[in-house]
Amino acid sequence: MIAVVNSTISLYFYARVVVAMYMREPEHAERVPMALGVRTALVVSAVFTLGIGLYPQPFIRMAQYALLPLGGR
Repeated sequence: MIAVVNSTISLYFYARVVVAMYMREPEHAERVPMALGVRTALVVSAVFTLGIGLYPQPFIRMAQYALLPLGGR
């Protein structure tokens, strides 16, 4: 019974977030200024994420090599 009550309460709070995100007009739509370092970090992260997603074999090999026992190296 306690779990049902807690789930109902949490559903209310999560539903409020969804309503605020998708069903209301934004109060202001201005761009958030970002420093050059933040932009660089985002671009590097995006490039590596796409690179690993498109060509994962070297990373899989590195992970397999890391799992080898010490005697197998």
